[in-house]
Amino acid sequence: MDEFSSRPSSQSKVNPNSMSAEEELWCAKNDWERTFNSVSDFIAILDNQFRIVRTNKAMAHQLGVTPEKAVGLLCYQCVHGLENPP
Repeated sequence: MDEFSSRPSSQSKVNPNSMSAEEELWCAKNDWERTFNSVSDFIAILDNQFRIVRTNKAMAHQLGVTPEKAVGLLCYQCVHGLENPP
């Protein structure tokens, strides 16, 4: 369980008008992460050097690592099997 699990979820019965901006932000973050990880397509967010910044669970599984371990991998190496960017 991470530190965000105890934060309110937008799916909980919380009145959005009574939530602070910080609580709304945590709800939006949790919703985004839940959606991102529920997609069965492989998704990776890359930086401008083709390094993986974030993957969804499906992509990490395809790479044989956890999403946390995928961070920093070079997309052209681990996805395309190349030594240099295309």
